[in-house]
Parts: sequence; C-alpha cells; structure tokens
Amino acid sequence: MTAILKPTFSAEEFRQYAYCKRIIYFRHVAKINPRQTYKMKKGIDYHEEKVRRKSQSIKENVKIIYNLFLENKELGIYALLDAMGQEGEEYYPIEFKTGKTYGIIPEHHFMQLAAQAMLIEQHYKTKVRKVEIRYGQEKRVDYPLTEEDKKRVRKMQKEMTEMVLKESIPPPTKIKPKCKDCEFWFTCKRA
Repeated sequence: MTAILKPTFSAEEFRQYAYCKRIIYFRHVAKINPRQTYKMKKGIDYHEEKVRRKSQSIKENVKIIYNLFLENKELGIYALLDAMGQEGEEYYPIEFKTGKTYGIIPEHHFMQLAAQAMLIEQHYKTKVRKVEIRYGQEKRVDYPLTEEDKKRVRKMQKEMTEMVLKESIPPPTKIKPKCKDCEFWFTCKRA
C-alpha cells in the first residue's frame, strides 16, 4: 500500500488561499504555472530593490534579519520571510507590501504573517505575539497575534490539504473584482 503524502504549503500560499481558494487548486492539483501579472511584477521588482539585497540591520534596538528561510516539516509549512524583527526576546515576522493600508490589515496578508509566525515559534522556541507589515513607504504597522489566529491557520491548512488530496475544485471568490488581476484568470474564468 502506498502512503499518501500530505502536501506542504508556503506561507504565501496561505495568503493566496485566503484571497481565492482556487489558486491553490490550480497550483497543487492542476499543476498550472501562473502567468505573471502587472501586480506580481511590481511586487517582485519592489522586493528585489528594497528587501532581497539586504541581510540585516539594527535600528532603535530592533534587529532585523532579511530573507530568512524557515521550514518545519511537522507543521507542513515553509516560508522565505521578507524579514524577522527581534526586540530582546521577542521575535516577529515582517512583511513588505507594495499596496496601501486602509487602517486594517487584509485577511489574506494577515494569514501569510500568521503562518510565518508559527514557523518562527517552532524554530526559535518562542511565542510570537505580533506581526508587522509595511505598505510601500508608509510607517510600519503592528498587529497582535493570538492563539485563535494560529488555529485559523491550522484550519485553513486542513481545508487546503483536503482539497488537494481529493482534487476538488472550490468555488471562486465571491469578490469578482479580485479576478481581474489574477494570474489564473485565463484558466479559471470563474467557471
């Protein structure tokens, strides 16, 4: 009897799943390589210029380590963090985005950071209590992270795993404007 391997997911794929569940289906089940959209290229260029060339910095008693790859096979999650902040014994993920903030963090961005926080906890044997996101040139914004948020990541991971193992296509996002910039629009077309 052949053992069924559970899929592993990147923290970025938690973001994608929260944005539209079909993206994970097209990546993991249909195995379609996405076409690069304008927004994707803008994000890649931004990260190349502002993040990927850095290694670490220390400002105002905060040590920032850039481009940190973490993986935990037991969790089934991996990530290339844009950065990780360390203030004394406190560690937290930092994500750089090209968009703007409107006072609250979008759910899909938060889920990516929550998955990264779980990796930090496992690797550094610590408790992550917050996440940080930086939108373009705006100031940093910190958000609290709770045990309930981590449960949401595990629930999402369970749903993603079931979808991939059963090879079942989920319904498209209910928010149609998201589709216009999607890398899988020509495949999906909200069919």
